[in-house]
Amino acid sequence: MRALSEEKEKICGRFDFPENAAYLIDFFFDDRQRDLILHAPDTFTEADYEPGFVRQCYRDGLVSYADYDRGIFQLSNFYNMFDVFVCAHQDRYNQLTRHEKGTLDTWYFDRYYDSLKGEVPTPDRILSLEDTLRFVDAHEETIYLNPCDCRSLTGDCGHSRSTCLSYRGGPNSFADRGISKTLTKEEAKEMIIAADREGLMHTVNPSGVCNCCSDCCYLFRSQKRRDSLGVWPATETIIKLDADKCVGCGKCARRCHFSVFTLNREIQKVSADVSTCVGCGICQTQCPSGALTLVPRSERAVS
Repeated sequence: MRALSEEKEKICGRFDFPENAAYLIDFFFDDRQRDLILHAPDTFTEADYEPGFVRQCYRDGLVSYADYDRGIFQLSNFYNMFDVFVCAHQDRYNQLTRHEKGTLDTWYFDRYYDSLKGEVPTPDRILSLEDTLRFVDAHEETIYLNPCDCRSLTGDCGHSRSTCLSYRGGPNSFADRGISKTLTKEEAKEMIIAADREGLMHTVNPSGVCNCCSDCCYLFRSQKRRDSLGVWPATETIIKLDADKCVGCGKCARRCHFSVFTLNREIQKVSADVSTCVGCGICQTQCPSGALTLVPRSERAVS
């Protein structure tokens, strides 16, 4: 690998930028931003720089609030900036090659994965469509629609990107940085129903609702690496197939992210191996014959 310039080496050290992607520093930062990374004091205010500069850096994730009420900022780091940047500037991020995006996504995912501690590292839960809609109904906080940072980072699965709901609206949130859109409860539920129709799984935590695919989503990619199916993300249900009701349409096999279903075209029936089922229920919502039901995991059975 080519030796880094002195400036890029300092930026990698001070801003925690991945050295194997240091050649992209000029893509992410202009001259003023590089100067900020190299020379910013521990804390600063908007008045310390030209008008609008710190505010734009805040929107991009380059800086974060250290004291919101007093308007005091601090330099962030690339890990915290990266998902803000790709959600705020998806068109620009997509100018990178597949290899470049893959390098950054691998670095970011490894950092995320290394932060997961314990058997149940986060409060994320997998819910059915109905339970997700009830989850939204039970919350009275302002609802913000955000781009999915996982799909924004990975970006090649073809699913919709504006599918994440958040209740976070305070300092350093997507909402405060100007990336989010406010939704009513009804609008939020309509979006969740549309995401389910598209074949996206629903996960919730105290901060909001995500509508996930398995190839981009950091939760499910981490679940696979940790071998934590049924434990984390938490799931209380599993699918059960009534073979007598099955009409062999194959919708479940096409929608499932985990190859639970196999269509036998000779007999026009589906079989199910639920050993990989996460209990999301997106197969059930499109089953035309009522052959699929979600049951407690304690009733696990292979049909």
